[in-house]
Amino acid sequence: MLKKEIAKCKEITPLNLSEAPFEIPNSWAWVKLGDICEIFTGATPKTSNAENFGDFIPFLNPGDIDNNGNVIYSNRGLTEKGLKEARKIEANSILVVCIGGLIGKACLVDRECTCNQQINVAKPFFTEAILLYYFINSAYFQSTIKANSTGTATPIINKNLFEQILIPLLSAEK
Repeated sequence: MLKKEIAKCKEITPLNLSEAPFEIPNSWAWVKLGDICEIFTGATPKTSNAENFGDFIPFLNPGDIDNNGNVIYSNRGLTEKGLKEARKIEANSILVVCIGGLIGKACLVDRECTCNQQINVAKPFFTEAILLYYFINSAYFQSTIKANSTGTATPIINKNLFEQILIPLLSAEK
């Protein structure tokens, strides 16, 4: 299993210190979120087909995540058929709302689920998901995601910009 996770890792390119948002200890390094996580966007099966929706696996949307990071898993679900048109999310993944007034709202899921396309999923390759979850909820990350969003009426941050957000990471070499 670990070999599979290591194979997914991208080579982490150290950033020029002039790109650093703020000073961190020497034993830490600034990295791009996309370098340490698998990032993907949720997907919604065809809503015109009632056979896609049921209670096989939870299907989350931004309203299912409260302001404290709690998740309501019981609002809506997908059938096995619906799951084939969606993307399965593993437990210990971080979901981040990436559109609208709820942009930046995040949760750490404790079970397999799916989500719609208004949510980006971050599955860390090698760092503890809970640590990354806390950082995503930090004032720095929240202001960064909002500053990098586009659109005036409805703010949105696309997957590519989301992957570029800088985060501090404890160096494995130290």
